[in-house]
This record gives sequence, structure tokens and C-alpha cells, in this order.
Amino acid sequence: LAAAQSLPESFAYREQLVLIAFTVAVTTLLVQGSTLPALIRVLKIEGIDADTDREESATLFDELRTEGLRILDDPQQIVGGDVQVDEDVLERVRTDTGMRSEFEWEKARLPEQKLVRSPHRQYRDLRLAVLEAERQALLAARARGTYSSRVLAKAQRILDVEETRLRPRGGSS
Repeated sequence: LAAAQSLPESFAYREQLVLIAFTVAVTTLLVQGSTLPALIRVLKIEGIDADTDREESATLFDELRTEGLRILDDPQQIVGGDVQVDEDVLERVRTDTGMRSEFEWEKARLPEQKLVRSPHRQYRDLRLAVLEAERQALLAARARGTYSSRVLAKAQRILDVEETRLRPRGGSS
């Protein structure tokens, strides 16, 4: 239609070409638009089910956690044969590994409005507040000039990495 309308006024049969282009465009839209619902039913195309996605995600993270924890069955192989693995460290790694899976199940079980104040969300909010206070203290230390720029930059990177890890991503929290 746009191509037909861009023809010069003096072009032979311009009005008829514009009418034909308009008729073809309208007919195409009407035919395709009216048959699309039937085509969707025939092809059995389903929409996105957020509840199913959350449950599927939780199941996947259970699977990932199981495999991740399996490697901790022999921690000596990871850290080296002659180094004794600290049990507290091993337990912390196990706990941290399970947190993602727990959070995914929490999201799958709780309605969206209750998820706003879930334990994991509370943890994240509190941890982000702590990071913000640490960031303010870092800025004050930088202003005092007490520490070298290398040490300040390292501290800044550590805070940035942890904040990035805690911030929600991709429309899901």
C-alpha cells in the first residue's frame, strides 16, 4: 500500500493501483486475523503458565543442587590430598548450595503477593542494606585518604560483585 501511494500523481492508473493495494491489504488482514484463533486451536498452542514455570524451575534447581552436593562427597579431591577440609566450611558450602533450590520452591509454593516478604526476599533486602552501609563507609574512607587506591578499588569490586549477585535479574526475583 505504501509503495502504491508513493507513485507520482501523474503515473497511469495510480488511483486503481492504490485501490487494489488497499483491497489486498485489508483482505489479507481480515482473512489471517479471522483464521488465527482457529489455527491456534488446531495446533494446540498454549500460553505461558507462570505457576508451571516456577514449579519446573524449582525441580530443575533440585536436580542441580543434588549434582552440586554430590561433588562434596569427596572434598579432599577438590582441595588437595594433604589439606584437611574444615567441616564448618564444608557445611557452609552445602547450605549455600541448597539456598537457590529452597528459594525456587518458595516461589513455586507462595502466591505472588506473599512472595514480596518471603524469608529469602527479607534476607536479600537486609543484605543489600548492609552492603549500602558498607559502600557509604567505603566512600568515607576514600574521602579520608587513609587507604591506598588499590585497596579501595579491591573493596569496591567485592561490594559490586556481591550486590550484583543479590539484585534480581530477568523479571524474576
